[in-house]
Amino acid sequence: SDAQIIATLLMSLPPAYDSLIVALDSHAEKDNLDFVIGRLLNEETRQESEFSAAYPETSALTVRVCDKSRITCFKCRKQGHYQFECPE
Repeated sequence: SDAQIIATLLMSLPPAYDSLIVALDSHAEKDNLDFVIGRLLNEETRQESEFSAAYPETSALTVRVCDKSRITCFKCRKQGHYQFECPE
């Protein structure tokens, strides 16, 4: 059931989410899976932005994944890869 999934999910979270767990426990929609997932995603975004603001030098070192579907290879002119990855 949703309540069991929510309980398992919340028990597996790291200590950084303790305040959110307490807040969710007292909320009327605490057994609504969509509501809990939405709150967790919001909390994750909030924590990431706080971390980036507190440690801007580490943000420069993070690897960003890009969508290669729009990338055009300069060697074969096909889309989906860079020149150094070209199979030709």
